[in-house]
Amino acid sequence: MSAKSETTAVPVTLLNSPLMTFFTLIAAIVIGSSLLEFNELLFPPKVTSIRFWALMPVYVVALDAWFGVVSWSRNIPYTDKPILRTMVLFLVVTWIILLALMYFASMAHISLLSYLWGLVILFVMVQLICVIRSRIIKSPEPYRIYTSCGVLSLVVAIAYSIWLFVYSPVPDVMNWVFTAIAFIILVGMRVWMKVAHIWRPEEKRAGSGQ
Repeated sequence: MSAKSETTAVPVTLLNSPLMTFFTLIAAIVIGSSLLEFNELLFPPKVTSIRFWALMPVYVVALDAWFGVVSWSRNIPYTDKPILRTMVLFLVVTWIILLALMYFASMAHISLLSYLWGLVILFVMVQLICVIRSRIIKSPEPYRIYTSCGVLSLVVAIAYSIWLFVYSPVPDVMNWVFTAIAFIILVGMRVWMKVAHIWRPEEKRAGSGQ
């Protein structure tokens, strides 16, 4: 068999496609620029700052989501179709939203309003990505997880908005409570997905058989 035929026999996946290269570049810019911008909150960590605890779960989600994207993009065949380009575009927009959340988190000592509503927008985007990904590879998608966390985020954002505009100012202790809820939503979402083995159900079956 010639080298040419061997090369063409290897399936091209989204992971090694030009689209993924573009997404990787955007992800690197988001993480790199945010670390430069918010380094005073992270090195060394100011654990007594509400800004630190608002910012930390966004980094956790961003880094864990990156590994998740790499994992499932290995199973998506690359085809130059609008639906695949649309999904990558939504991924890029999602990372821009994460960058905005990092900025809003750095302003948490002033107000959590933009930060909490940013979470709502984030969950809307990831639901759209799930819909497109499901159409491409018919994969199981964490709709229930994203919907539950998204609805909870919406309730929290509405509650904070009412408190801010009707009963202003919001007491510091309540700002900490809302920040803690946001932390639980973001980190809890990723933990829930790991426990449920959303994209690798065989791991769940293997674990239950031990």
